[in-house]
Amino acid sequence: MHCCAWPVELFVQTEASLEHFRAEEHAERRPSTLRLIGLSHVLHDADGSGAGFQKLFAKQLTLGPDPLTDVELRSARYRCTDLLDDLIGSEDRAERLIIAATLWQATADLHLTGNRQWTGSGKWLHRELDTFDRRAGTAYAPMLAAAMESVVSDRIEAMIDVVTEVLDSFGGRLFDGYRVGGPTT
Repeated sequence: MHCCAWPVELFVQTEASLEHFRAEEHAERRPSTLRLIGLSHVLHDADGSGAGFQKLFAKQLTLGPDPLTDVELRSARYRCTDLLDDLIGSEDRAERLIIAATLWQATADLHLTGNRQWTGSGKWLHRELDTFDRRAGTAYAPMLAAAMESVVSDRIEAMIDVVTEVLDSFGGRLFDGYRVGGPTT
């Protein structure tokens, strides 16, 4: 018989592993461990290191991620532009749904990271977007969700509109003249 108890996860870390995840997540602008430690309740802390890490991670969580570099911003704009063009040009329903799901994520990510906010994946991307909407007085989380529902109903106009609005806030679509240099050997 399977019990319906609340699942419990145990994350066992060392100072080195915490620093590894803190640095990795800071670079990716996805604060899973920062949030896990920074917003936690320390149950037992024999040497004070738990409270020290909690304070450090909470501070970094509050400070937010580093701003996008020009290269990162251009790359994000290009990615959204390319996906938007793919969506507009697709005549296959299943393909449009897959493109729209990827475009939703890329657009939410651009909006958040372009505004120096943490991003996430899955439910956390939506939660980060919703949290930022409340602080900024915007409505991108529900607009992007409604745009996805429209694509499911074979209408792409709402997705085009919201993605274009986000792109415009960062300089517009980017395709012509965009280049990525490869290794020089």
